[in-house]
Amino acid sequence: MKIIDNALSQNDMEEVCRHIQNPNFPWQFNPNVVDEKDKNAEVDELYQYQFNHHVHGNMGICTDHHTYNLMSKFINIFEPIQIIRIKINLLPRSDKIVRHGLHIDTYVPGALTGIFYLNSNDGETYIENYGIVESIENRFVIFPSNWKHSGTTHTNTKARYVINFNWIPSPLGKFSEMLEV
Repeated sequence: MKIIDNALSQNDMEEVCRHIQNPNFPWQFNPNVVDEKDKNAEVDELYQYQFNHHVHGNMGICTDHHTYNLMSKFINIFEPIQIIRIKINLLPRSDKIVRHGLHIDTYVPGALTGIFYLNSNDGETYIENYGIVESIENRFVIFPSNWKHSGTTHTNTKARYVINFNWIPSPLGKFSEMLEV
């Protein structure tokens, strides 16, 4: 696992935040944070929702040109040979911290998961066999996609913004040491 603080330059970070946190940015309501089978049974259903913006999925690019171009700032960091998925999540403020449920983003062999935090808040990411990663603005955490992890709600900001990346890294790239043998 690798944590990169100050992953983007200050200018790039401001540009990405300005675009994604714009009131006119298109969000889709998702009544589930994780798949039904992965939900934390102890968590009230009222906490199991978020807003998403899909950037790249099974059918390729699924967003506008400007949003996708902004993602190139991250793609330059992790140098993929193939992008599996890029999804931007917005979680509204909650009255308490709740862990949504451990899950795996993709079962593609050799894939990596990256979570980029657009703003600091008291939400967190729990990664099984590692522990807690705090939501700190401009932090990028990278780990093998077959590691179970879970996000949480937050209480101290209006919204928690994260960008979730899944990709196959270059065997000779920066994160080749994280590839499964």
